Amino acid sequence: MNTEFVRFNNDLASNEELRNELMSTGAQDIASAIEFANTKGYNIASSDIIGEDGQICDELLDGVAGGKGAIFAGKWRVLATW
Repeated sequence: MNTEFVRFNNDLASNEELRNELMSTGAQDIASAIEFANTKGYNIASSDIIGEDGQICDELLDGVAGGKGAIFAGKWRVLATW
């Protein structure tokens, strides 16, 4: 798992200002959230989250049941968890 993605998600969880800024962009998909993160100095590629088949990577999906975290966009729509 890309440590930058983990750092971004942790920062979203702990930083209300960052969450509000992401939400204000109107991001509605993972690619938009990644683009936002990269403008904030994170180094995340779509391939870190989205597999070659266009689906969320199994590693992220495995975390859904475990409640390991989430990345949010739009109106608190969960885009990915780990």
